[in-house]
Amino acid sequence: RMLDLPGNLEKLDADGHRIVHLVRDGREVVRSLQTWHHHHAWVHRCADGRIIKSADGDVVPFNDSCIEWAQAVGMMASYPTIRVEDLNSSKAKDAQKHVVPHWTEWTDEMTETFWKHCGKQMKAMGYK
Repeated sequence: RMLDLPGNLEKLDADGHRIVHLVRDGREVVRSLQTWHHHHAWVHRCADGRIIKSADGDVVPFNDSCIEWAQAVGMMASYPTIRVEDLNSSKAKDAQKHVVPHWTEWTDEMTETFWKHCGKQMKAMGYK
């Protein structure tokens, strides 16, 4: 996870660094975020402004994980982009146990929520 992405980008740009955005399919990132939050203590500001703290086994609301990915990708829109999936043509095995099913098995509600928040960025990054 990138912390304070906007501040870091401005500093890197000002210092003359070249930035390339390495992006991963948002559906996989959201799934990973849900799993990460399930296994680590966290404090989270929800999309509606509420602040929640984790208890054992809690996860950030699915909706907020979608928004987090969409905002991060949106901040990087002006930089050259490389998709992780284009670097490795073979599918990596899904060895990690996730708390959210693979995106091909999401409920209609999860799929609609994801595309509502991430559709613009997914299409811009070339994902279907």
